[in-house]
Amino acid sequence: IKTLVTSEVYMNYFKMLFATLTLATSISTAISKDLPASCMTISDQTNTPGEMGVTITNNCGECAIGRVNTFLNGNVLNFDGNLTLQPNQSSRQTVQLNKGFGTYQIKVLDVKSCN
Repeated sequence: IKTLVTSEVYMNYFKMLFATLTLATSISTAISKDLPASCMTISDQTNTPGEMGVTITNNCGECAIGRVNTFLNGNVLNFDGNLTLQPNQSSRQTVQLNKGFGTYQIKVLDVKSCN
């Protein structure tokens, strides 16, 4: 019987822990809000024979996380990456031009506020 009680206590502990983590995740998700993707601007494109680069600047007025990806002729080249920038902060993003011939682009797909 003692083992059963101990197991029950542990099970209740894990249920409470799971509920707390679920609630924390829900609150965190609710706090971040969608921002217009255009508030992260792309500028200063440079090209070399082997690389293209752009500068992405956060003009959102608050800390923002942009989902960024690279495209070749409109087709996705990589998995999306997250770029976190403080207001007015910039980051240089580059892509190697070794995936084929065509038009390379770096795009900000969507933006959320930081939690």
